[in-house]
Amino acid sequence: MGARNSRHLTKREVEALEPRETVYRIQDDGARGLCIQVTPAGAKSWVLRYRPEGRRAGSMITLGRFPEIGVDAARTKAINHLDRISKGVDIGKARQAERQSANVKELAGKYRLLAESCG
Repeated sequence: MGARNSRHLTKREVEALEPRETVYRIQDDGARGLCIQVTPAGAKSWVLRYRPEGRRAGSMITLGRFPEIGVDAARTKAINHLDRISKGVDIGKARQAERQSANVKELAGKYRLLAESCG
């Protein structure tokens, strides 16, 4: 990853980022750990690098794609997640649990529809 690039990113700067041969990230100084990630295909996503309490190794979650998630919205999301992390919440595990519970809700809904259609 090389030297850390950290600056107060603007929409114009993010739009101007060009793809490289490998994935790269530029850190935004508006929220600790917030980066814009650019893939070789040119996709741009907001990621948050963080260290869950008690762990040496860091973790990373994707906050959303640019331009769907703008600079200010990404900062707000990052700050909210960092607040939860500071309270001991492992947001990676929390997101995984949310995804699994959504699948159970979908399955229950399908079961109800099937039961209703069978009479």
